[in-house]
Amino acid sequence: MSAASGKPVPPMLATLGHPPTGERWAFESKWDGQRAIATTGSKDPALWSRNGNDISASFPEILDALSAVLDHRETVLDGEIVSLGPDGVPSFSRLQRRMHVLKPTAQLRNDALTTYYVFDVLDIDGTSTTDLPYLERREALANLSLEHPRIKVPPHWLNVDGPTMLEVARTHHLEGIVAKSITSTYQPGKRSPSWLKTPLRANTEGIICGFVPGSGNAAGGIGSLILGAHDDTGNA
Repeated sequence: MSAASGKPVPPMLATLGHPPTGERWAFESKWDGQRAIATTGSKDPALWSRNGNDISASFPEILDALSAVLDHRETVLDGEIVSLGPDGVPSFSRLQRRMHVLKPTAQLRNDALTTYYVFDVLDIDGTSTTDLPYLERREALANLSLEHPRIKVPPHWLNVDGPTMLEVARTHHLEGIVAKSITSTYQPGKRSPSWLKTPLRANTEGIICGFVPGSGNAAGGIGSLILGAHDDTGNA
C-alpha cells in the first residue's frame, strides 16, 4: 500500500463494546466528525472518505496544512475531520455545513473551520506500517511532527481504567472513547475487536401516546410515534 498509487485505503473499523480494563489497552477520544484517509506524496494531498470517495475539494484548509507540514513526503494517514463549536467541543452539525460543498466560500470556511485529527499512520516514505503494533505506529506518527493549526495528533492514554476514561469523555462533552489493543496491527477495511468503541448516548424516558400511520414505503405500518415526557416538576 503506497500513497503513490493514488488508491484510497479503506480504514480499519472498531467494534461496539463496553470500555475494557487492563494494561493491554490504549484509549483515545472519539471525535464527532468525518473519518478520512489522507494521502500525500508526489501528487497533491488528497482526502478520502470511509467509502473511498475523494472529498479533498470540501476541505482546502486541511490540504494546505498537509502540504505545509509534509512538503510532498509520501504518507498515508488515518484520522477524523472535525469542526469545533464556540465551546470548543466537536460539532457534527457544524461539520455538515462543509460536507459535500465542493467549493466552500471564505465565509463558510471561517464559520465552520475544520481540523484534521490524525490518530494513525499506514505508510511512510513508501513503506507500509500496517503490520507494526499500535504503539509503534503511534511513535512513528509522533515522529512525523504534524502539529499545525489545522492538523492535530490527539493524545492516547495508557495504564488507565476504561470506565474512568468514559467519564472523562462525558465531562468534556465528547462523543465517547475508543480502546485499542497496544499490540494490534492495522487491518484496512476490517471491523476488528482489537478496537472497541464506546459512544456516549443521551437517554430520556418517554410515554408512548400514539402513532401516525406510515406513508410511501412505510404504508401499512407506523410512520412516527407520538411521545410524551415528564417535566422537571414531574408533570406530563
